[in-house]
Amino acid sequence: VTPLDRLSVEACGNGGGVLHNRDVPDMSHYRVRYAAARVRRGAGEASLVVGAGLAEVQSGADAPGFRTGPAVEGQIEAAGAEASAGVKARWWPHPRTYVAFEVGGGVAWIPGAPEVIGAASPAVGFAGVTVGAGF
Repeated sequence: VTPLDRLSVEACGNGGGVLHNRDVPDMSHYRVRYAAARVRRGAGEASLVVGAGLAEVQSGADAPGFRTGPAVEGQIEAAGAEASAGVKARWWPHPRTYVAFEVGGGVAWIPGAPEVIGAASPAVGFAGVTVGAGF
């Protein structure tokens, strides 16, 4: 959801517990992002996007809510703060159609991650590439 030109509220993950009920590992993100810098040239634009929010890791079926702080033995999900940055580009080949490309990454501080997913530390890095189109 983009309530303002440069500000968006986003949630992403694999849909466990919402779109399907399979026990699969997942990392989901719930964040606010801001286009800190934007360049427009002709039918294209590129933005530097920064974000902050909450990330959750899980190793089994999703449960309602978020469990922050250290995990106890057998806990299957944990959450913590995250920060992200990336570059987003869009090109309009037609006034009502655009092609989008984004590359970004960040880090989440999830104290329960070592217990839940076997991470080496509470700092859990992530990266992604997105390609799509809008109409």
